[in-house]
Amino acid sequence: MIQWRNFNIDPDWYLGKINAGETGEFMGIRQLMDLLQDEFPDLRYGYFNPPMERIRGRYGNDFAHH
Repeated sequence: MIQWRNFNIDPDWYLGKINAGETGEFMGIRQLMDLLQDEFPDLRYGYFNPPMERIRGRYGNDFAHH
């Protein structure tokens, strides 16, 4: 499971602080999530860590988010 969080940070400021050079093409969050899902079909996204009983159950049916 990946727990996504909002870093609430200005990306231009952050990239300047770490002296990042050319970053290449940009990718949106939805595209990143789709690419990860293609690579790892059993991957789940969530905001918190669910108890093991729910993970072992019907994750897609037992949670409001997919």
